[in-house]
Amino acid sequence: MLEQIKNSKAYKKLNQFQKDLAIRRNNRLQIEDAVITARAIGLAVWKENNALPNNWRAIVEEIA
Repeated sequence: MLEQIKNSKAYKKLNQFQKDLAIRRNNRLQIEDAVITARAIGLAVWKENNALPNNWRAIVEEIA
């Protein structure tokens, strides 16, 4: 999943500090869990009920 995050267009648009934050273990696990949830319940429903920062939402939307 780490490679999927790093290869996403949304990740590449982030500045270096935001990239470093996104791939830290705890944050990466949040993104991975969000991807799993979005795939399970549907992206539209997930968009309405999530607490991720906007920068990471784009990554989740792209991967899911």
